[in-house]
Amino acid sequence: MKSHAAETAGHAGLGVRRHRFTARLPDSIVGFSMPDARRAGEEAHGSEVLVAASALAQAEPWLHALEEWLGCGLVPELLPPGAPWVFEQHATGKPPSLDLTVHMPLSALESAPKPPPAALAEWTWQTLRCDLLLDAVPLTLADVQALEVGALVLLPAAFATQWQGRLRPVSGQGGTYAARLYEQRGRLRVAAHGETASHPSNDHATVRFVHPLDVRLPHLLGWSSGKVSALDAPQLLERGAVVVHGSALLHERPLASGQLVPVGSGFAVRIDELAEPAVPGATPST
Repeated sequence: MKSHAAETAGHAGLGVRRHRFTARLPDSIVGFSMPDARRAGEEAHGSEVLVAASALAQAEPWLHALEEWLGCGLVPELLPPGAPWVFEQHATGKPPSLDLTVHMPLSALESAPKPPPAALAEWTWQTLRCDLLLDAVPLTLADVQALEVGALVLLPAAFATQWQGRLRPVSGQGGTYAARLYEQRGRLRVAAHGETASHPSNDHATVRFVHPLDVRLPHLLGWSSGKVSALDAPQLLERGAVVVHGSALLHERPLASGQLVPVGSGFAVRIDELAEPAVPGATPST
């Protein structure tokens, strides 16, 4: 998300303003911004629209490459000063040789051919903060009310040949993406799988890592050709590192926190603390 103030603040001491454009896709919008060559207080030599059009002309090769990749046309419309400039379900990218900022909807990037064509391969994309869902567990209301400190909640996904988790961008950015959890040199590691994943069932509780993770967009969407490196998550096995959230039917409220512990060939959550209160009718343990 970027505020209008952030877009107009520019570089320190230069007061650089930015022209802002949007272009409509069938089910979303794309945002573009480029610097205004005029310094703060300098008057335009011509209309605002002509000045903005001159700046946008520099981005034409990049916009054409985006059109080819997305398979649809982009018709930028200049936004007036003070117009809303909020992109909550978008990824932010920049080409290598132009001060152009593009806010692309994740839904459009998911459906675009991958990897991006050579003309777009060197773009720099802002990392996305994601929540890590370790598993979805079918806890009934009775199960939830029976939770107590010291209890173990088994994670079925951890007993599979390959432990599949989910990465979900915070603040409602986009959908749900696949993750892989594995042990390496005595540590539990996690890496983006490069594919979309199904959303947990509404009647399942979710077990989540308490710390959001910064994920590179090419890794999240499967654009990387080489081996994807592990995400920075050294606290995965620490006390209080995971939280059990109620199902969507229970408003996804936090129920308890605990620690991942090995159980046979898999893992479970050992409950260390119950939420206050967990659910109606539950009696938290101390």
